Amino acid sequence: DMKKMKWAVLFAALVTMIGFTSCLSSEEGETYDLYEYVTVSSGYMGMTSLIGDQTGYYYTPNSEDVLAALKQKDGNYYPRALVALQVVEDIVANKNNYTITGIQVYNYVAWREATTNPDTLATKGDYDFTSLSNSWVKSGYLNIPFNVMVPSSPLLEDFNLYITGASNDTLYTKLHYSKDNTKAMNSMSEIISFRMPEYDDNYDALYGNDSIVVTVKAKGKNGELKSSSKCTLRDLMDY
Repeated sequence: DMKKMKWAVLFAALVTMIGFTSCLSSEEGETYDLYEYVTVSSGYMGMTSLIGDQTGYYYTPNSEDVLAALKQKDGNYYPRALVALQVVEDIVANKNNYTITGIQVYNYVAWREATTNPDTLATKGDYDFTSLSNSWVKSGYLNIPFNVMVPSSPLLEDFNLYITGASNDTLYTKLHYSKDNTKAMNSMSEIISFRMPEYDDNYDALYGNDSIVVTVKAKGKNGELKSSSKCTLRDLMDY
């Protein structure tokens, strides 16, 4: 039964996240059809839907209440999350839009705007990451799983991403951690979704390519760390 087939997600989704993410256990007695990282999207006529990172499917709730778990205290939605979905229709080939009747939130994914002013970071230092895992790009977000040593109270704003250049089919970015962690004793595993600029001068070099490579570099204790992934320009610019 294709409807009950559980899609495999990135390995990082199955790792317990600490730091900025919030984990919720599954509700007993509930069954779900798909598991995905999703982006919350407000489209035509203000209709809110979810866009799956892996499948690219659009999931439209049959009522606004379905997405209640994604609402923040201010009434806005968390833009990124890892969720389980209850899908009405069978999953079939050549169909990209599905109605959902329920969700279960496993993680609210931390997110930040990629900085367009990297010069402002020059005075804050650039400290080591322990490792980078496989990054990916979807719906205008560059998603980066990483491990880093942190002080007792890490702050989301201490993590930044910026574009450093582009050539041929490759966009180069830098992941930056500005908190002094040379004596830190706490290890943190995290995913941050960085919202990419809608336009950047470096994008000009990428036009005309069916696919592009987005490379993330970061400072490591024993040298430079690197993660790369392929995507389309539409995935990157979210148009």
